[in-house]
Amino acid sequence: MCTIVPADQNPFASRYLDSLPYQFLDTKNSLESLLTRWEQLGHRAAIVGPCGHGKSTLLDNLRILLHGKGYSTTRIKLSRGEWCLSREHHDQIHSAIQNQRILLLDGVEQLTWPYWTWLKTFGWPKSVRILITSHVKGRLPTLIETKTSPALLGCLIDKLLPSSEMTDSEIVKLFNKHHGNVRMALLELYDRVSTGELKTSLPIHNG
Repeated sequence: MCTIVPADQNPFASRYLDSLPYQFLDTKNSLESLLTRWEQLGHRAAIVGPCGHGKSTLLDNLRILLHGKGYSTTRIKLSRGEWCLSREHHDQIHSAIQNQRILLLDGVEQLTWPYWTWLKTFGWPKSVRILITSHVKGRLPTLIETKTSPALLGCLIDKLLPSSEMTDSEIVKLFNKHHGNVRMALLELYDRVSTGELKTSLPIHNG
């Protein structure tokens, strides 16, 4: 007999992770302050950080804030191995420029440096407003470096599974195991819940 938690009842399912807002580690930063800094940087800046440190989440949160202020955006997500933009991506960028939409590029580290240099120089006008995410500095002026901590991981676990009985030391161990990649840590908890290793108060099916 094994305990099986269906995917739609697993509190660490991707749809729940994606609904979490970005958590700042300090009080000096906020979505509003980042937008102000982005404007000061000439509407061209980068969110920088390793995998699983909240770059895409922060980009999406800023996109929602921009929409609330009446701006329109075009968001392009680059996948692993995409060293250059596809024809579809170029068409999206051209449409964004023509319609004066803000360009959001997620995963710019995938593009090679020579191609990125060409893109910045010849791919679009200097007036285009752009916000990117990247694993490395230097593509555009840094808007913020995203960071994580065991305390942040614990806070997210409490939001997703308030009944969790994980100790601080277990959370630190999980955090270190994934080298600060909070998303991977939470996905491991998804597996633990699905197998019944980590208990949840949600209804379950036995099989």
